[in-house]
Amino acid sequence: DRVGLVSILSKWIYDRGGNITGSKMLRMNQDFTVVMHVISKDRVSASHLRADLLLGEGAPSPIADLQISAREIKSAPAPGETPQREARVRCTGYDRPGIVYRVTEVLAGAGFNIDELTTDTIRVAGADGKAKPFFLLEGVVTAPEKIPVAEFEGRIAELRDKLDAKITVTWT
Repeated sequence: DRVGLVSILSKWIYDRGGNITGSKMLRMNQDFTVVMHVISKDRVSASHLRADLLLGEGAPSPIADLQISAREIKSAPAPGETPQREARVRCTGYDRPGIVYRVTEVLAGAGFNIDELTTDTIRVAGADGKAKPFFLLEGVVTAPEKIPVAEFEGRIAELRDKLDAKITVTWT
């Protein structure tokens, strides 16, 4: 992680004709991770940009030593494919091993695909006044339009009890 890293990287992409249409950036301890969706005016320009990224062609010294992966992303689903239903999932409660596993197991069992998932642990005062780890999970998920909603909501209710956590699913 370095001050100005995102500015230098985004300028380098811009100078090569790239347009950043979406990104996620996260610092974890001493590591800084950047995921970007970059488009170009055409396939040839995109191919050249991808090659420059992978080879570090013309990279300024502050970003020359970065570990970069670049690949083509396939286009959006074609019309007529299975309609998708989107939901936002949130789980909060005192931290314990297996929360991510148990929540994602229920989601996968109902046919949900995870589009985004963020987790964090913070310290909060418990009833006894002592700081305890509190877990937060938020995500965006998609599933086929016709999922057994009542069955899914029943499994979420069981999971709430098992984890002693608040779990909400908001359909969008």
